[in-house]
Amino acid sequence: MKKKKVLHVLKSNVFSGAENVVCQIIKMLENEFNMIYCSPSGDIREKLNDYGISYLPILGKFNPLNLRKIIIKNQIDIIHAHDPGACVISAFSFSHRRIIAHVHGNHDNMKKVSLKSILFLIASIKFNKIIWVSRSCLDDYVFSRFVKKKSEILMNTINPDEIYEKIKSDKKANFDCIYLGRLSKEKNPLRAIRVIDNVVKKVPEYKAVFVGDGILYQECLNYIKSHNLENNIYLVGYQKNPYPYLLNSKILLMTSVYEGTPMSALEAMCLGKPIVSTPTDGLIELIQQRETGFYSDKDNELSEYLIELKENSSYYTKLSYQTKARFKEINNINKYVEEIKKLYY
Repeated sequence: MKKKKVLHVLKSNVFSGAENVVCQIIKMLENEFNMIYCSPSGDIREKLNDYGISYLPILGKFNPLNLRKIIIKNQIDIIHAHDPGACVISAFSFSHRRIIAHVHGNHDNMKKVSLKSILFLIASIKFNKIIWVSRSCLDDYVFSRFVKKKSEILMNTINPDEIYEKIKSDKKANFDCIYLGRLSKEKNPLRAIRVIDNVVKKVPEYKAVFVGDGILYQECLNYIKSHNLENNIYLVGYQKNPYPYLLNSKILLMTSVYEGTPMSALEAMCLGKPIVSTPTDGLIELIQQRETGFYSDKDNELSEYLIELKENSSYYTKLSYQTKARFKEINNINKYVEEIKKLYY
């Protein structure tokens, strides 16, 4: 029997959270479906090559016409579009294929009446199903009441075996905490630096590593230098394999403005790393307060909790154990795969 062709459509051409999710889905289902990744041409090509994933780059503008050409030429059966921009473009390609819309984050301009939220509502007429990665993503969408019948909540999952394999390849210095993600406005890395700065004032030997790159890199570096934090906060930039850093850090620190169900959070939990975070969307569903981590919208409370975990080793050990147990409870790969398969048939 001929495999159905599934085209995963993304607007971004770099590798980040949503792109990671897509790669995981493709690898999980590649034996049953002909899975193809499609986005504007860019740095993502190298990552897809590492994964052994088929890639169809959009060489011109990312618009419905150019996407339609790819869909028709390659005889695509199903379009799995990721995040609002790609979902809208896919719907307006008028290809008459089955379209699965997948929203990975609780985007600010989807929470209010905006061009993006209106276009997504119009495009939803063409969607066969809409996947939201957390309950808050759906509930906060300004037009949620009009799309609920087509909607399904499906929290991200990860393959622990892949994580364990990658942490074997390298060893890194030990850190008290790690920031793992883009240095961009929605991730708010400067807030994370300020939180650590407060910790260092009371615990001068505290050390943190920031793994990731982005438009705020220089601003973050300037803050670190101006506040004499060079021996406390290490910016190591983008890392092809960030997992050794995660393994050798005690805590994952997140200060995002909005999120869905972050892959980095699941990866941290897999390794028994408690999460300290702002109370953002899907993270509230992952973190059990003071049992697998801590969330607060107050910088001083985040700082105090980091200090508590630094100074109370028995409490940290307990949290680490409970975090691993929580991960095993929520990370059901088989169920996730079956839910995706249902959408394709």
